[in-house]
Amino acid sequence: MTKALPYLDFCCRRKQKKDFRYALRKSLLHKMSIKMPKTDIKLEEDPYLRLGFGMNAYFDTLKYMMILMFILFIISLPTMHIYSSFKAL
Repeated sequence: MTKALPYLDFCCRRKQKKDFRYALRKSLLHKMSIKMPKTDIKLEEDPYLRLGFGMNAYFDTLKYMMILMFILFIISLPTMHIYSSFKAL
């Protein structure tokens, strides 16, 4: 949840469980003295990478739309203030 909605991180501070398959792979590679691939490390940090490009593009677009709506809200505040001073609202 914190990966999809990072601004809710302060209310959801539960520790995430580690993936068993990842931990098993890591321990086996360590026993064989092989380095863990960077892609596997990235997958452990961000589990949404497994869902593919479409889901990641959707979350990026959602984030950009939220930022755009916030900017438009900030830009429209002076207009709302001017309209309220003339009893137009």
